[in-house]
Amino acid sequence: METDIKKIEKYASLFFTIEDISILTDIPVDELRQSILRMDERGRAYRKGTLTTQTALREENLKLAKKGDSDILTYINSLLIEQKRIENG
Repeated sequence: METDIKKIEKYASLFFTIEDISILTDIPVDELRQSILRMDERGRAYRKGTLTTQTALREENLKLAKKGDSDILTYINSLLIEQKRIENG
């Protein structure tokens, strides 16, 4: 069974919000937010998850930009913007 740390990293990499991750992991949302702010083990897992996907997206952005396809980029970037908006309260 996955640990909370692995779950947090996985869900963050899939653009789930902090509130969603809280529900999925049964970690109180305020506790999870504090972990992210403190960058403790849970906070680092959250950040690693988001950065892992952001890295993949940036790589894909370059590939798609070279091909001239911007439709999917608009959608993916909107998910990222929403995640960041919620992170910052």
